Amino acid sequence: VLSLLGDLDAARECLAHVDPVARERDEREILCWNNNSWATLERLSGVIVDGDVKAHEAVAIAESLGSPFSHAHALSALVCAQAVRGKWDEAIAACEQALEIVTSRRIAVESEPRFLAAYADALLGDGRLREARSAAESSISRSLERLTPIAKLDAEIILARILLADGVVY
Repeated sequence: VLSLLGDLDAARECLAHVDPVARERDEREILCWNNNSWATLERLSGVIVDGDVKAHEAVAIAESLGSPFSHAHALSALVCAQAVRGKWDEAIAACEQALEIVTSRRIAVESEPRFLAAYADALLGDGRLREARSAAESSISRSLERLTPIAKLDAEIILARILLADGVVY
């Protein structure tokens, strides 16, 4: 939450404090979500360290826990970690997995618009503009259905970037 509120230094300090405690107490679920937050912090701060390693660990933990909800969110963190590194193929694959969990299991449906926006962003990064536009428009539609205005704003910004990349001028 601190990252999303813009207090990046406090977020970094909090995450660094939680990690050893969660490991010491074998709190794998907490460690999974803490690792997810490192990837978000990297995206928001632009300080790229080891968010990809932490996101991969989060995915492995979520899989071992057998929690589709945590698994979908860990994959979303992996998308974020790979996207800030420009690893578009990996970001796209992770997002497709997360979206498959959401649609097949009906888990984390409130996050589907955000996942679709991230998918659109990764597709844009990979130069797949038509697919990116479709994903962004789907994200906006789902955001309206699910009453998730922040995801809608993300998707609208990504759609604008897609339109600019495609040479569409209004």
